Amino acid sequence: MNSSIESSSAMDTIVAMCRQEEKYLAGDYLFQEQVAESTMTGPLNEQEAATMIDIDVDCRTKMAAWCYRVVDFCQFDHETVAISMNILDRFMLSTQGQAAKEDRRTYQLAAMTSLYTAVKIHEPEAMDPALIAKISHGTYTEQEVEDMEVQILQGVSWRVNTPTALSFVRECLDLVDNQDLDEFERETVYHLAKVQTELAVSEYEFMSIRPSVVAYCSLMNALTSLGVEGCTLQQLWSTIAGAVSIGLDNTDSKLVVDVQNYLYEAYLQEPEAQNIIQTCNPQLVNGLMMTESSSAVDNAMTGNKAIITATSPSSSPRSISATTTL
Repeated sequence: MNSSIESSSAMDTIVAMCRQEEKYLAGDYLFQEQVAESTMTGPLNEQEAATMIDIDVDCRTKMAAWCYRVVDFCQFDHETVAISMNILDRFMLSTQGQAAKEDRRTYQLAAMTSLYTAVKIHEPEAMDPALIAKISHGTYTEQEVEDMEVQILQGVSWRVNTPTALSFVRECLDLVDNQDLDEFERETVYHLAKVQTELAVSEYEFMSIRPSVVAYCSLMNALTSLGVEGCTLQQLWSTIAGAVSIGLDNTDSKLVVDVQNYLYEAYLQEPEAQNIIQTCNPQLVNGLMMTESSSAVDNAMTGNKAIITATSPSSSPRSISATTTL
């Protein structure tokens, strides 16, 4: 950090973001109705539960992957996907989102429109509804996209500016003194943390976890992977934990450990992260390559159905096309 004034400004920003993030947390919209019903009438069997909600975790995973392909094709920021998935998740908890839980076609439209809305608000260039209709191969019309946007905005009470985990990462790094991390180290930590925050966006269970917690865990994993020395590492842990109001000696502790371990195992399987770490801490990557470790990503939250057909990126809009399997 260049000055105490800048550090104070970053801290003020983080405090405001921590207050704001509470208003943007989503919940378990795939299972909450089954739980409520079973409380009143007894446990539901799998067949009964399946008739209540037509979408599953895999639907969300596929839509998140589709969103990343779209922003890559359009050269938008990956952070926009985090915003769009937050909009989608909160919409699914609203009264307006009930139909999307019962019909995969409607859910897919909601996911695509959430990205359309996030891009309109947070990117310098907007997507035309005609583009959404085109890449859906005629599954949806421009009017359906526009109508769904109105429903989504009403469902989320027009709250479309969620603090993302990556925005917390940036602010937390601004708290770190230049004597603790030089410019190269700071940039490396940022990119390693970014990989983890993007992994978290795609995982259903992370939508109810505060972005500040995801940011903290991502930063701690990145600093550890970078090989930051113990004394400096402990100081940075304390500084960042205090900034995002994480009490490591209370109920936050287990959650932090679980999130940090999950992200650590998952992101070390990512080629981008391995390439970065290989440059800074080759012993860590070499050790990973010599040990067969299971991937948390492979084992986490898989569903039975998919609604998106993945295609390889190309220079054609077909590379981000969507098809529906009902």
